[in-house]
Amino acid sequence: ASSPEFARWWEDRDIRAYEDGEKHYDHPDLGRLAFNYTKLDLADQRYRSLSLRVYIPLAGTDTRAKVKAALSEGPDQATGTISDTTTERRARR
Repeated sequence: ASSPEFARWWEDRDIRAYEDGEKHYDHPDLGRLAFNYTKLDLADQRYRSLSLRVYIPLAGTDTRAKVKAALSEGPDQATGTISDTTTERRARR
């Protein structure tokens, strides 16, 4: 069984670029945090600049444990200014 709607989408081949890589943040309380990230552009006629970003703690770092501990302490842990350093960025299409 095939979907006519999917067939139309497939023929359009409306594939948008995405971006992925690593991001590092210096948090005033948690210290250095490192994530793999992916950014997907979801913009359409209604939303010209809509995107989805997904961050996953970088393997081999203590980021997951730090974030988990901070979340268990409550929302007041997120204070101060966080600096962002993008160490790697790959744009894909």
